[in-house]
Amino acid sequence: MRSCTYCGRGGHNRRSCPALKKTIRDDPEGYYARVEARKAKARKPRKCSYCRTEGHTKRTCEDLQRDRKIQAGRAKEWRGKFLGRCQDTGFGPGTLVKYVDPTQIKSEWMSERITRSIEKHGQYALVVDCRWETLDHRNAARSQNTIIVRFPSGFQTSTQLPTEFGGLMDEYASPHFEIAGKINSSKLAETLPPEWHSGTDTADWHLHLT
Repeated sequence: MRSCTYCGRGGHNRRSCPALKKTIRDDPEGYYARVEARKAKARKPRKCSYCRTEGHTKRTCEDLQRDRKIQAGRAKEWRGKFLGRCQDTGFGPGTLVKYVDPTQIKSEWMSERITRSIEKHGQYALVVDCRWETLDHRNAARSQNTIIVRFPSGFQTSTQLPTEFGGLMDEYASPHFEIAGKINSSKLAETLPPEWHSGTDTADWHLHLT
């Protein structure tokens, strides 16, 4: 028969020990009271840091798994449309773009800014890369600077997708460029990793976990 680790007697364990309980009652601020309080706290069910529900952790959270699938599905759908548009328009790294006509820009401030940039760097630029992680459904809510372009002057900057991608960006998007020289983008999808295609690479970002 097991004996209590506190009083040494049989028939009960430390947690149910009458002698220990009496010690704690007599000295609620004492050593044994503090030890048992810490143990009691440690025995409480864990609370998930994602859904704040007890009984599981974030690693096994069904709500998190569901929400990740939702976000990944949205990214996958948007990216499928994006790749289709790339093939239709000949867009990708290597595409030549040019500034839109500044006089067609509604914002006077932005029109002046584009005019100054044209005077300084020229009207044409080359798409040298994309910020691939930002190319997902977030652009439908608020357009991002997703592509990187370089001018003949050597100046390089990031900007929104060109005008040909209207419908994939939010209604207030104001693209600064349009496509001037196409590439063969039929192989573009093959250069991107599986997690990009599945949308799983940015699911945690959308859930504010990264």
